[in-house]
Amino acid sequence: MATDLLLSALQRLQSVCGPFHHELYAVRGKLMTAYLLAGEYEKAFEQCQQVVSYLVLSLQHVPYHPLLGLQLFTSGDLASHCGENVYAEEMYRWSRKILSVAYDGDNDLLVRLNDCLC
Repeated sequence: MATDLLLSALQRLQSVCGPFHHELYAVRGKLMTAYLLAGEYEKAFEQCQQVVSYLVLSLQHVPYHPLLGLQLFTSGDLASHCGENVYAEEMYRWSRKILSVAYDGDNDLLVRLNDCLC
């Protein structure tokens, strides 16, 4: 199974790399996608939180980076799906703060994000 192979790769990388190495970020993103495809939303949410942590640290010099905003949106969606509604709302608000810099208010992404906050 793809998730088993990715978990193995993640464990090996963790044993030789620092906790915020870019290779870990790449594997976590792929693992999150594999979990989503397998319908394992809680595990996908855990990986997404790790990806968000990586992006927050690596993009701290660009606090309104759209990639962070999109990942926060994903984190909000996964949190909502897992019943973590307070956390989901926090992620949606943070995402909107970032993405409203990059996109117009009538952009489909922001419209959907605003719908999630209603």
